[in-house]
Amino acid sequence: MDIMNVTHQPPLSEEQLRWIEHVHQLEYVDHAVPRRTGAVAMALAMLDRELPMSSRQIASFARMGHETVRRGADALTELGLIDRHRRPRLEKGSSGTA
Repeated sequence: MDIMNVTHQPPLSEEQLRWIEHVHQLEYVDHAVPRRTGAVAMALAMLDRELPMSSRQIASFARMGHETVRRGADALTELGLIDRHRRPRLEKGSSGTA
């Protein structure tokens, strides 16, 4: 399945992809993706220190729901930004190799 060719969803901004990565990190830690809008919003609010968003932005993004989080996390894995066997990383090339 080609994840990058999902045409029925609007494209996500880089900031939204970064938030999806953080929500996916919660899946890694808690072994569960937030499945309801409220749970996604709460997860985003918990991570607000790293990527501050207004409560309105959090609520708007959380309404995208669990499926968008799952698709986004899969897309980030395909791009090499998330390694499902390790903690997600925000930047490529941070492994310390030259």
